[in-house]
Amino acid sequence: ILTFANNANMSNKVIYLNSIIFNQAIKPTVLLGFNGVYNDTFTYLLPFMKSNDLECSVFTNSNNALSNTLTDSLIMYRLDFLDVGQYGCSPNKELLLKDDNYREQYLALKDTKAFIQTNVINSPISYSCPYGNMRPITVDLLKDIGFGIAKVESDAYCSFFSKEDMCIPSVEINNNTDAQTIKDKIDYAIATEQCIGISTYNVTDYGDEINAKKSVFEEVMNYLAQKISTGEVECMSYKTFYESCID
Repeated sequence: ILTFANNANMSNKVIYLNSIIFNQAIKPTVLLGFNGVYNDTFTYLLPFMKSNDLECSVFTNSNNALSNTLTDSLIMYRLDFLDVGQYGCSPNKELLLKDDNYREQYLALKDTKAFIQTNVINSPISYSCPYGNMRPITVDLLKDIGFGIAKVESDAYCSFFSKEDMCIPSVEINNNTDAQTIKDKIDYAIATEQCIGISTYNVTDYGDEINAKKSVFEEVMNYLAQKISTGEVECMSYKTFYESCID
């Protein structure tokens, strides 16, 4: 029984109830997601992920003006192992932080999806929330235009996912986190038979408040690859996880 009280501590708060199921377990799974497409995505990130057999999702929008050569590479990786999803909308992501602008959100989301369909993938189903925040009205709009799963920023886990669900919590790798903390979260997901999302924006030599430091990122990915090799956990893109749960 969940009881919610309306008090000062709840003001301007959003609570995600992501399938709280008792006596329910799934195979331990890590979902990897990356917000945005950068030069390093092609020179470092995607080759690294492919060489380590780590499936992942890259989220993009019409703000990522890629050359024909880079778009060709993105499609090549998509056909191989990569899930390409949508990152918010462009150019005004702040539209998606409101609860009273149905038409504006709908048009912005649909226009951004149309750009991705024209250039990269015909039927994207994965979505990443701008600023990690999913507003209640956005969920129904996303489902209406064909999205099935969304990455939100939250230090939490998922124990069950069905077609009625949408949001998957994801912990961010940046200079505010260390490798051991993320590895401990992977271990907890394994021990409790849950799914955890791990994400960042770009991966750079030094990292910053949103981007992962390369040494930390590689330490976490190598640890994940080790756990995969022993059969303790699976690594999936958001699309593969969605299809595995729904199908």
